[in-house]
Amino acid sequence: MRVCVCVSYRNDAGLAAAEVALAAERAALDTGAIDTVATTGVFEIQPNAVNSVPREAKLGIGEWDL
Repeated sequence: MRVCVCVSYRNDAGLAAAEVALAAERAALDTGAIDTVATTGVFEIQPNAVNSVPREAKLGIGEWDL
């Protein structure tokens, strides 16, 4: 059985996770300190398939001032 998700009802966990990762980077950059960094070391989405909308995302983000 095929299930179609209308674009307006699509909640993409992968895109939301990407926004969180970018927000972490922006927070580090906004400090103005050259030694404050943020990294995303883990980025997993499920299901891990090209033709599906990710429903779950797991991130591992580290942010520190060296």
